[in-house]
Amino acid sequence: MKSLILFSLKRKLFNKVMVLMMVIVFVLGGAVFFADKMVDIFFPNLFSQVKVYMDETMASYFDFEDTKYVITSKKEANVSILKNEVGYLIEVDQSVSEADLVVSQSWISYYHQIHELQFISQEITHVVDYLLHPNIEVVTSKLNNAENGFIIITMIYFLMLGFSSTVANEVVSEKTTNMLEMMLTSITYKEHYITKLIIGWITVLSQAIIWIGVVLWWVFVRLIVDQGKGLYELLYRLKWISTPYTSFFEHLSSINISLSFVMMISISLLFLLVGILFIQLLLLLVSIRIENIEESASVQAPFYLIMLGLYYGTLALNTYNHMQLGVGKLLSYLPGLSMLFIPIRLLYYEVSTLEILLSFLLAIGSLSYGYHRGLRYYKQVITGVK
Repeated sequence: MKSLILFSLKRKLFNKVMVLMMVIVFVLGGAVFFADKMVDIFFPNLFSQVKVYMDETMASYFDFEDTKYVITSKKEANVSILKNEVGYLIEVDQSVSEADLVVSQSWISYYHQIHELQFISQEITHVVDYLLHPNIEVVTSKLNNAENGFIIITMIYFLMLGFSSTVANEVVSEKTTNMLEMMLTSITYKEHYITKLIIGWITVLSQAIIWIGVVLWWVFVRLIVDQGKGLYELLYRLKWISTPYTSFFEHLSSINISLSFVMMISISLLFLLVGILFIQLLLLLVSIRIENIEESASVQAPFYLIMLGLYYGTLALNTYNHMQLGVGKLLSYLPGLSMLFIPIRLLYYEVSTLEILLSFLLAIGSLSYGYHRGLRYYKQVITGVK
């Protein structure tokens, strides 16, 4: 059995296509972690400055530091904001985009409101401020880091989904090339059955280790260069992050990772692993009936559609009424479905320990029953003996 596992892993992980894909992933990883350098090379004018002219009084109301806007003379300005008898005039040249024009108008609105308040009596100011800016306080019970947690779950879900069907393809390949009969002369049908289940998990784990290794390598290289400062500057300019971090360590220190969050992620991953193993078991039992590659292709397409439907269906039902009071709560107890419904309930809502235990016992019980029942079915199909 050990030799069969090593042989299968060698075919999966060390073939030419997989090596090429790893090289592509490595190069793309470098491009992502050095995106700021790539932008400077291929899009040097992406963050070109916009020269703005406005009088000193108006300019004193704004802070243009860490922006692409710079105050200059009227002769050199791309955007000139002038005050006339009836209001304000904005003069722009052809290099100014619609977005920059909107920003200029917002400056005028802000300046006009704040500046003109100085000439209005305090009583009227208080009344206007009271009517336009009521004091609003929002208190939500949404769990911290829920979005980050679900991103992790989603990445692992699709990673496992991508490799869960490879075992089924392998079984079909062995049957069509008569390799299965040769293998069964050296190992038992039970060893072959268990091996196919183990191979899928080892493949997923190996891929995860490789991808994590690529990420850690480029993080290490970027730490040596500038600790990620340039990358964070790019993300801040693109408005993808709201805080201008100066290093990876500063970003990590700002993330509030509590023990309860780690526990939720761990429990979610446990449900995900059991669920994918259950799906892989079903695929293995279906694939043993397939006689050729064409039939295998006809099974894979519906499988992917069903799994995508499960994922997007879970997102569509992600409301309090569905997840805590309705169909989402019921589906979280069903084996296979619980691998997504329990994690999303854990991350976004409150789930009792009893519910978690009941769902997990149902998932483990179904997996155990499916394993033993599937083993008898596997023997019947492979050997022809009931």
